[in-house]
Amino acid sequence: MDILIALIPAIAWGSIGLIAGKLGGNFRQQTLGMTMGAFIIGLLSLFIFTPYLSTATWIIGLISGLFWVLGQSMYFQSFYKIGVSKTVPMSTGLQLIVNTMVAVLIFQEWQTNRDYLLGSTAIILLILGAIFTAYEEKQIMKKENSKGYLKFLPLLVSTVGFVLYTIIVRYGQVMYDVESTAVILPQAVGMLIGALCICKKKDIIERKTRLNILTGLTWAIGNLFMFIAMEKVGLATSFSLSQAGIVISTLGGIFILKEANTKRELFLTVIGCFLIIFGGTLLGMVK
Repeated sequence: MDILIALIPAIAWGSIGLIAGKLGGNFRQQTLGMTMGAFIIGLLSLFIFTPYLSTATWIIGLISGLFWVLGQSMYFQSFYKIGVSKTVPMSTGLQLIVNTMVAVLIFQEWQTNRDYLLGSTAIILLILGAIFTAYEEKQIMKKENSKGYLKFLPLLVSTVGFVLYTIIVRYGQVMYDVESTAVILPQAVGMLIGALCICKKKDIIERKTRLNILTGLTWAIGNLFMFIAMEKVGLATSFSLSQAGIVISTLGGIFILKEANTKRELFLTVIGCFLIIFGGTLLGMVK
């Protein structure tokens, strides 16, 4: 039963791109709808965890939530540029790489030779996984793709936003003893404020925005059960299992959203996914 609970984040997070893709809307509507759903679960977390919300917790949570909006809005834009099947594994791999490097260089989380051996191996696997999932066979360039690698720019900006979103919380934990469960609601408030700032007035009342509340509920449920799973099976196991969601996103993008891939691209994307999952699992062991 505990393992099933730990698998919920993978299923929830792996489904986000597919749900948003099916519900539609522009990136502003998707981001705002998602933050509304996250805010509902944020309120629910008060009754589940009954956290102490200090001033530091609110400040850390709000700033973290604003960076999340930057990451998520660009993440949705990346879906349109390169597709769900490429965005999700590449984003996961890049976030793991950058977060790990920050953890090592700034927070000095690796202490032993074992940490460096497992961690370095994980980084290599993550880099290979990101390269494999980014692979595209040479084709005649379409007019809209004439800028080549610029189409990956939203993904890179998204990674910066998501990395800062997590680093801010880690900083709060180290410097101010901010609890992870306490930051859920302040984060959700920051996310909602940020989403409202990037939206046009008509986006707020659009039906697509309301529909994407389901996307936010799905993401937030995964986030909520991640914290529960940490207590049930430990950080390493829960973290590792959560990475499996990229298989759902990647294969779902190809077979459900009908994103075009050649046979070689499909093969390398699947291999890349498993390299990223394995690399994420090794990082979980280090943590």
